[in-house]
Amino acid sequence: MNLKYIAIAGGGLSILTALVLTWPNWLPIWLPINSPPLYEKDAREYLQKKEVSSEVIRKLEERKLLSEAEVLELSKFKNVAVLHLLASNPGATEDLLRQLADHRSKVVLWGVASNKNTPLEILLKFRTPGDYTTMNCYLARNPGLPEPLIREMYKQGEASLFDFALNESLPADLMEELLSKDETVRFGLSLNLKIPDHICQALANDPDELVRRNLRKKCPVQPAGK
Repeated sequence: MNLKYIAIAGGGLSILTALVLTWPNWLPIWLPINSPPLYEKDAREYLQKKEVSSEVIRKLEERKLLSEAEVLELSKFKNVAVLHLLASNPGATEDLLRQLADHRSKVVLWGVASNKNTPLEILLKFRTPGDYTTMNCYLARNPGLPEPLIREMYKQGEASLFDFALNESLPADLMEELLSKDETVRFGLSLNLKIPDHICQALANDPDELVRRNLRKKCPVQPAGK
């Protein structure tokens, strides 16, 4: 069995993602460094004890769109991991995001920062211009940011290139720049759901197997030689 390990440090968090490539599947394994919270695991265990339905828990963990009733149900809990995931969910309303933007936990605020439904004035308040911070890393992933702001943050190195690669609103010319970066960044780009066809084709022919495998699921053009 051939194993390949690629380390991905995403979102400015002290969490290392080891991607273990086996044949025919690769498995993501989250390895804690300095024992950071694993939000999905913590939220799941908490909500199971509260007898929340498994379907709602799954949608929360996978960041699938929650219904208004489901959002209301989850918003009543005080668990930080639950609120972090809820704040990053596309079903979170503007009113809820405004409430969570005043939360005392930075973990909850990180979720708010990543949500495209969060009002721009809140996102601007969270940002620290010119600095590389965990908050800026979450902001860099937010597709709701105006293009000029994305470009400014990118130019000033306020987040990792991996974070920018995940942003569905990242301008195409910046995506093209990322094609020349290391495999960690290119893998992040391959996770982006809104990459243009020519970027998709380039990644489908990437020298890294993990990147190519990910693109086979969504690239409209078959890789060269396939």
